[in-house]
Amino acid sequence: MRKLIAAAVAVAALVCVPLALAAGSAPTVTLKSATSVKTNSATLNGTVNPEGLATTYQFEWGTTAALGNVAPATATSAGAGTAAVAEKVALTGLAPDTTYYYAIEATNSSGSVASGLLTFKTTGEAQPAVSTGAPSDVQRYQATMSGSIVPNGATTYYVFQYGLTSAYGLQTATHSVTGTTAPVPVSMTLPGLQPGVAFHYRLVAYHSGQATVYGADQSFVTQPYPAPAARLTASVTPRVATRSPYRFGVSGSIAGNPLYGSAACSGAVQMQVVDGSTKLASFNTPVRSNCTYSGTVHFWRLPAKIRAHLRSGVRVTLRARYLGSVWAGPSGVRSFSLKIK
Repeated sequence: MRKLIAAAVAVAALVCVPLALAAGSAPTVTLKSATSVKTNSATLNGTVNPEGLATTYQFEWGTTAALGNVAPATATSAGAGTAAVAEKVALTGLAPDTTYYYAIEATNSSGSVASGLLTFKTTGEAQPAVSTGAPSDVQRYQATMSGSIVPNGATTYYVFQYGLTSAYGLQTATHSVTGTTAPVPVSMTLPGLQPGVAFHYRLVAYHSGQATVYGADQSFVTQPYPAPAARLTASVTPRVATRSPYRFGVSGSIAGNPLYGSAACSGAVQMQVVDGSTKLASFNTPVRSNCTYSGTVHFWRLPAKIRAHLRSGVRVTLRARYLGSVWAGPSGVRSFSLKIK
């Protein structure tokens, strides 16, 4: 009986060996140096040993150690063998003169394993940096677009793209700036525009033969024609100031007919305290998106001669800008008589 039991145990042990091998384990990965590194492309390399289980892999990459991108886009099979398999993936659309980090990760039913990080640097010159600036000199039929370019050491070509939406559709003639490393301000004037219309634009720049860099979207509204007659409502408190500092608050709203969307409320209201032709104090306060405004003007000591005049009243003048650049007409100017005791 003992011989039979011993024989059974030996057979069981023999059977268990292949069963343990068949269970497999988490994959093994090795990261290799990138190859075919060029201005806008590179090939990532590595090996994956599935360790006997169906295994998939992906490369992770990015411009920082946080990575953030994967390739291929979908995890790809590395088979189910027990030997290391060479894997690679080609990256395109990279930025020139830029350092990239990358790793490889493999997954099977026993777990996921990621390699450490390696880096490579693309060839070529650094891309230009661009920033779209604010519009200026916005008139009925024209406006000036602006921006800033850092050429990063190479001759840089640029255009302004513009249109009625952020899809643009039109662009200016191409211009260039020399290859400095300092910001270079640029601007172009668009003539022949339609009055009272909203336009979008952005600055676009590139080095010869390299990827294009896009600035952020900006917009402006040309002045309408005929100009709407702005109506300014306002109140000032208190009407009598008794001690220094003399403070007066102003609040109200501005409206035009017709209104041109939010642009009609993109301006400012100016308040001035004057004694005859002498300006004693002033302030500018923005018009809110709902076309209301409020602010405070104050001044401290006044010469005795002026203070004596003010006891009989001081005039406060308000006037408003609409569309960000146009002063309202006579209906947009209000005056109040205040006193200082």
